[in-house]
Amino acid sequence: MTTRCNFKCVHCTNTFAKEAPADLSLELFQRVVPLVRTAHELSLFWGWRGVTQHFPSFGYDSAPASINNSGVMGGSITTFDGPHDGRGTFPTGINAAGAIAGDVTGWFADKSRQVQGFVRADAVSWSMIRHEAVRALPLIGLALLLAACKPPEQPAITSMVGAVLLDGTGGPPISNSVVTIENGWIRAAGARTSLLIPPEAEKIDGAGKFLAPVPIDVARLSARAGAVIVRPGDPESSYEEARRDHKPILGQISTLRDARAMVARGVTGCLHMIRDTEAIDPAFIAQMRDLRIVVVPMLAAERDPRALGVAKRNTKKLADGGVLLAVGSGGDIYPEMEALAEAGIPPADVLVAATRNGALALGMGDAGTIEAGKRADMLLLSANPAEDVRNFGRVVRTMREGRWQ
Repeated sequence: MTTRCNFKCVHCTNTFAKEAPADLSLELFQRVVPLVRTAHELSLFWGWRGVTQHFPSFGYDSAPASINNSGVMGGSITTFDGPHDGRGTFPTGINAAGAIAGDVTGWFADKSRQVQGFVRADAVSWSMIRHEAVRALPLIGLALLLAACKPPEQPAITSMVGAVLLDGTGGPPISNSVVTIENGWIRAAGARTSLLIPPEAEKIDGAGKFLAPVPIDVARLSARAGAVIVRPGDPESSYEEARRDHKPILGQISTLRDARAMVARGVTGCLHMIRDTEAIDPAFIAQMRDLRIVVVPMLAAERDPRALGVAKRNTKKLADGGVLLAVGSGGDIYPEMEALAEAGIPPADVLVAATRNGALALGMGDAGTIEAGKRADMLLLSANPAEDVRNFGRVVRTMREGRWQ
């Protein structure tokens, strides 16, 4: 969940925006934001003339029904957006001496939860208000720290010019390339001789560098991508539910029997590698190739030297037979890429396995390659990873969703 809050008051010349991280507890935000709001408003009572403040999902959209020169106001607070709809009360009166009557409260439509500001007295003096506002400052600071200020805007259009492009599709490198990014998406990618650079684009010199997609760790991202992981013996209902929801089905294997059973039941990919035998029927390899089943060997996770040797040889055998390989570790993806290279997979093919094939395994149609219409997730490298996979570690800059990190 990402939540945006906006303050806009007559004393403010700007609108301030904050975004809550996806893992930030709604409970914490419901406690913190009313305090921010209350402290902010109480210092501005005397200049407020019907200004609307809006806190989506759990906040307030409040406009006093009336206010006079003595500061007397009345009105209501409305919380809204989906399950958080509800109403509350605004202080019913404030006089020239700064005394307030009424609570600052709000509740959800089903009355299950109540959101309160810290001003909850029948009569509060102006000095008490200021005292409470000061006491709330540490909590307000925590809210700002957790929510974080919106990062500075980056140019809407950026063109990376002159780098060697390794687009992840398996095609040849493109020297002196142009990749244009607009609002987080790749607008164009290819040779500079065939593409125009938009005049309004910010140009970044990539000469002498290499541009490649960000590697995709299938094991680490499987849950986030919605993939269903099945094991030998799992009921057919696990497969049926995944197929109904059009989710990737990744089967965990360790033996040839496991692999045959998983393929027969309709998996779209396999995690780990056959380790019990090297006698894999070429017809079965051809079946996996024709079904476009993606195999994620996870060689670096194997601790038994004998089993690792078998797994590496079988990895090479499947790759030579045209079976798609992807990369997965659940931890550090780079040792796994090196293990694939040690198994005899050419570095350029490891690059494709780590990018395009990883996206294919997880059903991520908008990722994995540097092509028009794909998400702008890229690495700018100082050396060529298609010559040595260890060069994936020589990162100059990382771009995710069009933003340099």
